[in-house]
Amino acid sequence: MPRGGARAGAGRPVGSRTRTAAEKAAEGMNQTPLGYMLRVMCDPKADPARRDAMAIAAVQYVHPLARNVPPRSPHDQFLPPSVRGTL
Repeated sequence: MPRGGARAGAGRPVGSRTRTAAEKAAEGMNQTPLGYMLRVMCDPKADPARRDAMAIAAVQYVHPLARNVPPRSPHDQFLPPSVRGTL
């Protein structure tokens, strides 16, 4: 008796695509969730509190985080590892 292997009709249909819930919701609007947030944020007719909320939600996708990294000195390569980046 054969065990395992391919079975007719089993598995994911050929050509199907995985989509997230956000993509499905934005499909009718023909835009991304980030595009929706930016559109609401720039709409002068929208409630200011809603515009602020959309700006806060969208900022993490538009602007990268600033890292607190000291500037590197061109002479760091000649210093011992214990003092590199401190001068």
